[in-house]
Order: sequence, then structure tokens, then C-alpha cells
Amino acid sequence: MTGIDCESDGSVNIILNDSGTPNGQASVIDYYDFMNAWQDYGNFVIVADNPFV
Repeated sequence: MTGIDCESDGSVNIILNDSGTPNGQASVIDYYDFMNAWQDYGNFVIVADNPFV
């Protein structure tokens, strides 16, 4: 997940970079679709951080 886009009409989209899809850069996914799919995997998350960059 690289971003969250909140629209003026109240809708929310999740922005992803999906290396497993040929055109996966900046893919836009509806918030509810994202949350439903994420819940299927127990809301598992890995956070990578490099504070020395």
C-alpha cells in the first residue's frame, strides 16, 4: 500500500504497487474491497523501515 485517496464525495480508495501484476503500479482499489480482501488473510501486515536512509 502506497497511499490512501479520500475523494470529495466521501469515497476512499487504496493505492497499491503490486509487483505480481503486469500493470500493478499505482493500482487503485476501493476501500471496502481492500478491507474485505485483507480480512481474508487475518489483517496480516509487514512494515519495512530503514531509518538510516
